[in-house]
Amino acid sequence: ITPYKGDAARDPAYRRFNDYHAVKRVKIKHAFGVLKGCWHSLRGLSIRINSPEQDHERVTKWISACILLHNLLA
Repeated sequence: ITPYKGDAARDPAYRRFNDYHAVKRVKIKHAFGVLKGCWHSLRGLSIRINSPEQDHERVTKWISACILLHNLLA
């Protein structure tokens, strides 16, 4: 989701949404930082994408495995 920009961002309701959106985005970035700090394989997840479907599935499973292990070990 993109935050509101321009004239719409001046409306108090949209401004509240943008603030809420920014707070959540920062928390998500921090979560990724924690995961990358614990699992160095995520830092340079350098997978050459030859077949997008297979590679996307493999990357998704790899990230899910790191999240699962992190939750089990924490």
